[in-house]
Amino acid sequence: MYVIEHIPVICIIMKTYKTSVYPSQHELFELFKEHVPERFSDKIKKELQLTITETAEGIEIGIPEFYETYLYKIKVVGSEVHAAKSEHYIDDVNNLALEDIIDETIVDYLGVNHIETILQP
Repeated sequence: MYVIEHIPVICIIMKTYKTSVYPSQHELFELFKEHVPERFSDKIKKELQLTITETAEGIEIGIPEFYETYLYKIKVVGSEVHAAKSEHYIDDVNNLALEDIIDETIVDYLGVNHIETILQP
């Protein structure tokens, strides 16, 4: 669990990608900014604005129209990528679509051959 200092949001680890490489959080952020909004709109068949920000704590992705804070936080820790859901996560069509796209984007970025294991709690 991560507790964010400025915003009282608790994150629950969704997946940990253990890799044989040292990924760049900034490169992953740029990839999310470039590909996730379009893939999300295509998947849900409507336009919803996503917020994708990079902080010292990780990459935060949210849907401000429905949620006050981010829904997902992605953090690079050495050779691992941690993907976490915020406590505000609710299983709905938008979140499930976004979760799939986040997972696909991380796997595409890392490359299947560089992923040693994916841990899920």
